[in-house]
Amino acid sequence: MVWSNCHRNARVEVIVLIPERSQIEEEEDSDSKATLLQDFRQAWHEAMTGQTIPIDQLWKVFFIQTIRETMPIHYWENINTFAFKDFHPQRTIAIMTTGSIEQHGPHLPVGVDAMIVRGVLHGILKRVPDDITAIALPVLPIGKAIEHENFDGTLSLSTETVMALWREIAASVFRTPVRKLLMLNSHGGQSDVARIVARDLRAHHKALVVPVNWWTYKAKTLYQDTEYTHGLHGGAEETALMLHLQPDLVNHREIKNFVPVSLEQAQQYPMLYGSGVKQAWMAEDLHPQGATGDATIATLEDGQKICEEAVESMIALLQDMVAYQI
Repeated sequence: MVWSNCHRNARVEVIVLIPERSQIEEEEDSDSKATLLQDFRQAWHEAMTGQTIPIDQLWKVFFIQTIRETMPIHYWENINTFAFKDFHPQRTIAIMTTGSIEQHGPHLPVGVDAMIVRGVLHGILKRVPDDITAIALPVLPIGKAIEHENFDGTLSLSTETVMALWREIAASVFRTPVRKLLMLNSHGGQSDVARIVARDLRAHHKALVVPVNWWTYKAKTLYQDTEYTHGLHGGAEETALMLHLQPDLVNHREIKNFVPVSLEQAQQYPMLYGSGVKQAWMAEDLHPQGATGDATIATLEDGQKICEEAVESMIALLQDMVAYQI
């Protein structure tokens, strides 16, 4: 048999060979046509739902260079409504990615958080093991960013709106057989909100819900300790990630060391900056330009390393989630 019509998915490398209409029409026997089409539909359905396809059956339907990497199954919006019923509750994990649109100083765009979480998500989906069905929900780029609202370009929702949005999306997910949800967050200002929502979801849906920031497990070895404790916004890490993920959006002329007021205040008011204490702040409280940290030490190579560490840790987390019995 000769197969044609190569397709390349814009997000993931994919080569799928499907039968031409002329080939189907060449089948004189109507039963043969029906069988050919049924074989195609069945194997495509099995691939889309992560089922194993016997190797001796692949030639009947399509050849995929690397089966797992070609599956548009990784994106919720690409899945057919009738395919959801076949997802295994133990092996399937939905990923809700939450970002923010907020100022990041004079050198970075307002979409940093959303761009970073998309980059980490893309890395996860490229590397997810074959025994895990990971499905990414559409990225939620706007969140709670009230601490940045006095800077132009920031888009912020209220705590109540964010909580309702996340809860209701998750409730829709749990109406399918999916019983595991990873809430992958990219904005520190809504981490507490994510934890509250996750607890509510656990109580109401008896599901495994794990809220986590992409940076939770990464090593803190590239920079000095003060950069990790005070360079929270538009500093070395976020600038490095943007040099890696979206270098064309970095304004190199505006890169500088944004020394935060908190460095001096931590010495003056040690109890306000002690372990576990999180004083409420607005971005302008820390620096008049809204950024904090030394962006001058950021490199593209650092960004690659940070992103890779984040992806590796999230893959390990997904493996634990699949193994966890619900």
